[in-house]
Amino acid sequence: MKRFLVAVLMGGLISLGLVLHRANAGEVDTLLQKLVEKGVLSASEAQEVRTETNEEIAKTEKQRQEDYKTLSKDILPDWVKNTTLKGDFRLRYAYNHTNDSLNDVQRGRIRLRFGFETKINDKLTLGACLATGLASPNDNPYNATTGNLTRDYARSANQTFTGAFSKKPIDLDLAYAKYSPTSWISFVGGKMANPFWDPEGKFIWDDNIRPEGAALLFNKSLNSQLTTFLNATFFVLDQNSGDHDAPDLIALQPGAVYNFSNDVSLKGAVSYYNWANVKGRNLPGSSYSMGSYGNTRNSSGNVLHDFSNVIPQAELGVNHPLSKIGLDFFDLPYLSIFGEYLDNIQVSKNGTGYVGGFKLGSAKIEKWADWQFQYDYRKIEADAIPDILPDADFYNSVAGGTTGVSGSRFVFQWGLGKNTWLAFNVYRDKAIRTGLQETTVYADWNMKF
Repeated sequence: MKRFLVAVLMGGLISLGLVLHRANAGEVDTLLQKLVEKGVLSASEAQEVRTETNEEIAKTEKQRQEDYKTLSKDILPDWVKNTTLKGDFRLRYAYNHTNDSLNDVQRGRIRLRFGFETKINDKLTLGACLATGLASPNDNPYNATTGNLTRDYARSANQTFTGAFSKKPIDLDLAYAKYSPTSWISFVGGKMANPFWDPEGKFIWDDNIRPEGAALLFNKSLNSQLTTFLNATFFVLDQNSGDHDAPDLIALQPGAVYNFSNDVSLKGAVSYYNWANVKGRNLPGSSYSMGSYGNTRNSSGNVLHDFSNVIPQAELGVNHPLSKIGLDFFDLPYLSIFGEYLDNIQVSKNGTGYVGGFKLGSAKIEKWADWQFQYDYRKIEADAIPDILPDADFYNSVAGGTTGVSGSRFVFQWGLGKNTWLAFNVYRDKAIRTGLQETTVYADWNMKF
């Protein structure tokens, strides 16, 4: 009889618990305590009832939440369920000094990028992103003096603290479709992230440039040690209504990654760029000064030479390199050594460039106290590459990224937590022809979401 009473009591308490939910769990405990005091239940029986009641309530609540998620998925269309929002924000202090100026320049700047990527189906992905980026609040797409786009339109997403608190504009940064018939082949069309691998990070291509056109991307693992890749692109550089020979770029980058072990890997590639219809033009976003820096020009200010580039690139990465030579007193998580060589085979002089350097510390900045230091030295002769491409932070205040320059870059990064870190960049560079030197310092607080 008593066993039957306990069973009935459990059923009643479970029902009560489901009705009252967790907010009134204390009332169930009070009722069980009264039943123990009156001798209806023993203390162990009361505890058994309490435990089983709580387990059943939790089980029912979990099922209720799963039912709610299922209902939500049924209501929302598939493309919404398969959409990922992402972006980043950077707060920057910038300092610049040039040898021919008595006044140093200091600026506060922000960069905001916000976008989405959604899977239309299991093979097709659509992405778009908006970003800050005009040179000043009053800019329009064309420079009033030269008629060309300012460099910030392609090579910067910064907004300077200026204009008496004026509103800052937002532009289209990315808009692309990606079709992947298999896991190792993708076709991308639109305004896209740069598909080319660059071991230094921004030697040839400024990392804010978003090329426009089409790309065919291959990435295939042949075995546990060897992975091959190929990036093939057709990019449009400029287009006018009366232009029958618009400038463009056809490029190939075959490469491979070879893992000697779990801790040692070598990545290499040889890129080939074929530029068409660049000679005789002044491309939008060009940074040059006749006789000082930038591509060699004729008397009208148009580019004097053609471009065809061969670019070998390599990076050797080692995890825990010190322990491999018996130096265990300090754990260095990662070390890489990298280099690139740039040759414009269309010219006989002033057509080469190179960069070499190393990274040490954490392979990636992912959490608190992760750190990384990078140093590289680079030189880009005047006609090595079109001067619309190089790192806009290199020789920044004078040219905003150009050719005919050389110098060093120092980078230190420190993790503040998940998805947030500090970065300190120091550039020490000069124009090859004039010897004019410049020092630029950036202190950045970065956030990803």
